[in-house]
Amino acid sequence: MVQGAPAIVRMFSIPNFSTALSNKTFYKADRITMYWNDLGTNLLVLTMTDVDKSNKSYYGETNLYYLAVAGNFDCRVALDKEGPIHDVTWSPDSKEFIVCYGSMPAKTTLFDHRATPIFDFGINPRNFVKFNPQGRTICIAGFGNLNGTVDLWDRKSLRKINTFAASNASHCEWSPCGRYLLTATLTPRLRVDNGFKLWHHSGTLIYEESVDELYQIAFRPEPASRYPMRSISPPPNPIKILPTSGSGAKASAAPAGAYRPPHLRGSATPTSLSDRAAALDGVGKSATSSRRIVGAKGSPKSNGKREVVAAPKAAPVEPAMSEEEKQKKIRNLEKKLRQIRDLKDKLKHGEELAPAQQQKLTSEVTVMRELANLRIE
Repeated sequence: MVQGAPAIVRMFSIPNFSTALSNKTFYKADRITMYWNDLGTNLLVLTMTDVDKSNKSYYGETNLYYLAVAGNFDCRVALDKEGPIHDVTWSPDSKEFIVCYGSMPAKTTLFDHRATPIFDFGINPRNFVKFNPQGRTICIAGFGNLNGTVDLWDRKSLRKINTFAASNASHCEWSPCGRYLLTATLTPRLRVDNGFKLWHHSGTLIYEESVDELYQIAFRPEPASRYPMRSISPPPNPIKILPTSGSGAKASAAPAGAYRPPHLRGSATPTSLSDRAAALDGVGKSATSSRRIVGAKGSPKSNGKREVVAAPKAAPVEPAMSEEEKQKKIRNLEKKLRQIRDLKDKLKHGEELAPAQQQKLTSEVTVMRELANLRIE
């Protein structure tokens, strides 16, 4: 690409570079990203501009073009929702591709090998899409600045299998066998809550582990041909969610407090009126309730001096839960899990869920963990 000139993409057959098999000129392109299908027969070209001259988007303008290596077909992929293109992926058989596009909430659409739309996955806050290696299960998710909701779809029936939450995930990939989905929170994208989770392709969490600093994680590479396509199976039993209590539990994060400008960060001096009031209030409280006198005037040990030592306040002790209260809470959590299972069954039969029901689905992991904690006490 030359500054001020249109961008051009040309495809050649190696080693013949004298005649292009196919070429396309783009008049709105500052940068491009190319997506080849696995067979190398078709190419998707994502064009991006830094500025949208129509002022419809703050992030510039994006367009998607389809080119066939044979040179007998090319077109602009028609997207019916305005806004940026978030993700593009080819199916493993190279005959279909999926595009996630449009201003949030985004739209996700499946296209055939002639760039004709064949299925609409709906409009949701999503920005990530990926087939499993066998092309049977599709992961459509919202990561980054979105809430980590993951939808799993069966490509054969084009029905949603499950919805779950992988909060703060910054990495996602399928296992070579296509039966497990890995999500992880990595440094430096996020420097807290690092770790990874392993999900069965039915959408059930089967393993979770925290790591202090996790920089990279991946499955060991293996050819997908070793694992033929199989139908969606139930998750392995039993499903174990490790409790968070004990040595592996993470300390709760301290509240962030009031904003401080960069040049005053790290200073112990309060910078706002509320900070100063809190500091003065703390001094007054410590003077009356958290100091004790060691030695008295004229005492041989004190030599006539008063020594002041601050004693830390004892942390409030939470009352222990009675056995009756504990069993009642366990019954309530088990009831929630039964309701979540009923909602999953409705999803499998193609029923639409209300927003409150979808939110309840995302709480499954939290409920299972809380139940595990109660049962080991």
